[in-house]
Amino acid sequence: MAPEQTDPSKDGGPAEVWALGLLAFRMLTGKPYWLSAGDAGATDEALRREVLSGALAPASARAKELGCGERLPTGFDVFFARCVVREAERRFGDVGDAQRVLAAVLDGNPMDPEAVAALPSARARGPVETTGLAHGTKPVELAKPAGQPPKARRGDRRHHLRPPGAPDAAAENADAEGGATFPSGAPPVGLAQRGSAPPGQKRRSAAWMGFVAATVLGLGLVSAAGFAGYTFFGRERITDTPCGQGALSLIGTLKSPVTVTLYTTKGLPKLDKLAGDVSVMMRDIEKASKGKLVYKLVVVTNPEQRSEAIEAGVTESAFGDSGTDHATATILRGFCGMALTYGSEKEAIPVLAPEAAQGIPFWIVQKVRELRGRADDAFQRFGVVSGKDEIKLTEPNLMPAQPGRGAGPNMKGIFTQAMPYYKLDEVDLRGGEAEIDGDLAGLVVTQPGLDFTDKELRRIDQYLMRGNKSVVVIASAVNVKAGDHTMQGELSLHGLDRLLAGYGIEMRKDALLDWGRSVSFPTFTPSGAGTLLRAPGLLTVEHDNAAAEKDQALDSTFIPFFRLDELIFPFASSLATHPEKQPDARFRIVARSSPGATAETASPVALRPTTDPTPRGAQAQHVIAVAVDGKLKSAFAGQPGDGVSAPAAAPESSRLFVLSSSQFLANPLARAGNPPPTPTDAMAAVPPGDEDLGILAQAYAQRYLTASIVAFKNTLDWAGADDATVSCSALLISEKRD
Repeated sequence: MAPEQTDPSKDGGPAEVWALGLLAFRMLTGKPYWLSAGDAGATDEALRREVLSGALAPASARAKELGCGERLPTGFDVFFARCVVREAERRFGDVGDAQRVLAAVLDGNPMDPEAVAALPSARARGPVETTGLAHGTKPVELAKPAGQPPKARRGDRRHHLRPPGAPDAAAENADAEGGATFPSGAPPVGLAQRGSAPPGQKRRSAAWMGFVAATVLGLGLVSAAGFAGYTFFGRERITDTPCGQGALSLIGTLKSPVTVTLYTTKGLPKLDKLAGDVSVMMRDIEKASKGKLVYKLVVVTNPEQRSEAIEAGVTESAFGDSGTDHATATILRGFCGMALTYGSEKEAIPVLAPEAAQGIPFWIVQKVRELRGRADDAFQRFGVVSGKDEIKLTEPNLMPAQPGRGAGPNMKGIFTQAMPYYKLDEVDLRGGEAEIDGDLAGLVVTQPGLDFTDKELRRIDQYLMRGNKSVVVIASAVNVKAGDHTMQGELSLHGLDRLLAGYGIEMRKDALLDWGRSVSFPTFTPSGAGTLLRAPGLLTVEHDNAAAEKDQALDSTFIPFFRLDELIFPFASSLATHPEKQPDARFRIVARSSPGATAETASPVALRPTTDPTPRGAQAQHVIAVAVDGKLKSAFAGQPGDGVSAPAAAPESSRLFVLSSSQFLANPLARAGNPPPTPTDAMAAVPPGDEDLGILAQAYAQRYLTASIVAFKNTLDWAGADDATVSCSALLISEKRD
């Protein structure tokens, strides 16, 4: 992505120009412009720094440095300099101008540099809704000198999951999107445009929320095809897979047919292949849906079809493809996206990336769920306990505060915008006077700031004892206040331990510091020497293929963590299990610290990242997440108290999931580094935010938030027993380690 895309309010045409310049460089030289992108040993942070602040060498100089200087034609430097410049307002005013200059360079008749400089800039044109080339414009052929195909990168820096000989999508995407490799190695599928919104409408009020949602959904979910290194198309019929069967089950609940239309442009082999693969899949589903799904394919060949695609919410985009002989490459501006209609409701997947084809079934299920939810009022409602000074899902704690830009994104906002079929309703226990709604699909308890009364705990137990219910506790003993730049953790369980103990889970009053695996950030000393800022309170929990089950840190076969290789558990407390208290239930330990963790039991606990951490106490591996399911016994032995009664045991299987991390659903560095909440005294001054924590919070968000939000989404699917979504989520990254 272009540098300004970290601020979606500045997104637009200039970002497309940036991407075109980098893509052209890659196709002509066979190598990424960014040095870090071509270095298998480079870190993601090194790549980020290079994109945001590294020297922008002229294209010819960089190509010479990479050993391929002879491959760039005369005049390319002038074109590249107007594309790849960090100040967006200095780039070409729109991508059409950039493409015309590039075409002249490739034809051997480059425009005069002064003429290129005189072309309108983004600043001169002002905000522009770019629609790209007019229909019928020919693809740009990037002729490469004869010789060896470009060398693949030496490996995938993130997970080393690309099988030998598989295409290196991550390196290609690093160029196409401005150098930032995606978390899973494949480009995003765009977020849907709502049917009620005019095409291209800017939603400035949701800019930060949209940025995080796009990061999470586009990069974390749909791009998970990069994990597997193959697409399922042609391997087996979709209707024979658990995902297909789950999708058909969902489609079978519809009251009328849903229409799915694929809009595509012919001319690139990989787009043509994708359209064929998708059509095979969709026709299989159509045939098995008993009339509940209608599939259409529209090949855009005229202005009327182009207008139809845009009106449906499909975005005209630039697609690149290299020839089979690696001697030529083509850039084509066209369509590859889906529109879905159900009754009067509409949804769209604006862009389908060929490299992420494996995510398409997931997105179809997601969009059908959303359409059904709006048209048939069929949502999954989850309760979130409130009234306990808890960390709210509406708290803007995911990104560092941006002065003058209003509140940042929050967890509930992301789900409301991108996954509105989940309804997250606050449940105020009101001291235990209110019974919890039995129609809720599940109940979520986030980190409290006030103690629970026995009557409130009994209400939670009463809900779980209804049977076929789920309770998710995402909390620990570690309490760090919002806006506390010192990040001092006070230890208090707020009474949750009394409830959990009855279910056989002991939550201890401690704070885990992991000296074996925790978050760290590269930094520099005043003398310029490199060093690390370490945050042992932010536990890095990783799946290890070689680990024995009793030692496995992250059970990635567990639905909430399914196929996730790494998660961060901020401010965790240790757990212990006592299965004898629940003889008819199954206990499953699903997350552990490293063996190098210590347990701090004295308040306060210093949790701010430091360059000089000092381990204290005995080191050991600790349990930090446990799931229990079965016919649970009441935490209060079924004995009435405070006027609240519950059966001695649930009549049907119920489920409890305890994730012992107080800020798993937040960015702990943003929450501590942002200005404190506005004081009730209107005359009191609001202290500024902590700049250093803000910088670290940005890095944390880019690297870790995707997995955290995906895990929470999966947790809701687990709690609601949604088989269709769970099975399609699994397909996204199936065979990742097979």
